[in-house]
Amino acid sequence: DFILQALKEAFEIFCNKGVAGSSSAELLATFCDNILKKGGSEKLSDEAIEDTLEKVVKLLAYISDKDLFAEFYR
Repeated sequence: DFILQALKEAFEIFCNKGVAGSSSAELLATFCDNILKKGGSEKLSDEAIEDTLEKVVKLLAYISDKDLFAEFYR
């Protein structure tokens, strides 16, 4: 249980690190926008888009600033 908690906390820290001046929330919102509007760079099928968005929802659970994600996604 202690190891799982430590892994969860480490993953949360990792998921909330910014990259090149952009927050994880901003990057995730941009990724979702790209997938939903264009089907991604690979022109994904509807099923692949749904699978990808399900994975994004799982990642979003680790993002500390969900309000920022929502703001960027608007």
